[in-house]
Amino acid sequence: MYIRYFIPSLFASIVMYVLFYFWHGSVLNDFIRLDVNLNLFFVLSAITYFIFGISIMFFHRMEFFIYNFPAWLRIILIGTLVGISAYAISVVLPVSVNRTLILKYVLFDLIWQIFEQIIGSLAYYFSYVAISLFYHPELRD
Repeated sequence: MYIRYFIPSLFASIVMYVLFYFWHGSVLNDFIRLDVNLNLFFVLSAITYFIFGISIMFFHRMEFFIYNFPAWLRIILIGTLVGISAYAISVVLPVSVNRTLILKYVLFDLIWQIFEQIIGSLAYYFSYVAISLFYHPELRD
């Protein structure tokens, strides 16, 4: 039953997208400085965060992470890995909203991106566990 993998991925994507919207829309107010059509930007951002959610699912299902790390560390490692990757891509492909690469801002944005993906990884993990327990009640303590 693959729905127990897809729904947590979708949930993680939505949680990360909401955090993205809050951070860039409310805290930094970056959206007013965009040169692209906002509707196009939000659609592409939603697709991007869906890909992040799928990536988090992929890493959570890898045997390397399952058998070598406890759940709490797996959540942090996967969120950090996806966060650093997402930020690196946004800097390399000049998609970053911040036009100047001042070290202080780069580090602050990187830390936020890692935090955002760790929260997404946490959302994936707990929704996966909840759905697994729903479909497999024998796993309950």
